[in-house]
Amino acid sequence: TGSGTGLFYIDAAFRLHKHEASVVGTYANRMVHSESHQIVIGPHLIDTEGRVRTFTDLVNVRLTATCRHLTDPANKVYFVGMEGEFIEADVHTLKVTQLADLTKVLGLSGKTAPHFKDAFTNHGRVVVANNSYYPRDFDHPELCDGRLAEWDGKTWTVIARTQMNTVQGRADANH
Repeated sequence: TGSGTGLFYIDAAFRLHKHEASVVGTYANRMVHSESHQIVIGPHLIDTEGRVRTFTDLVNVRLTATCRHLTDPANKVYFVGMEGEFIEADVHTLKVTQLADLTKVLGLSGKTAPHFKDAFTNHGRVVVANNSYYPRDFDHPELCDGRLAEWDGKTWTVIARTQMNTVQGRADANH
């Protein structure tokens, strides 16, 4: 559950403080949302003045990735949760909508725990990675629940069935 974690800041005297808006959880996602002049850290949005707002609906999701929205990048982002939650969120209103359960749309067997790790958007696609790391994955690759998959806004396509830990690409020159 991320015990001992949270959102911290360092004051002018270099003292570490836990932010009053901090929530405890397992969050590995980070993103600069240049259009709204905010950064995303866990379920928090932090603007250039240091104001913190929190997606309260995401506090209990183990967030592993945040990436650009395909059709409304000025106002929305996508989040991926470790258990396969694929979520659209508005960076202004904080409205959250779960778009998919990646364990189902990507055909994970259910015999292993999902372990979604990362996502990235570019060239009109969202690419996600799931890290399956069980012995059977090495003995029987055809049964592997690891996935590299892409979504074009309509259809999910599995690119590879193997363990994946991260995805990244060259960012758009404007972001």
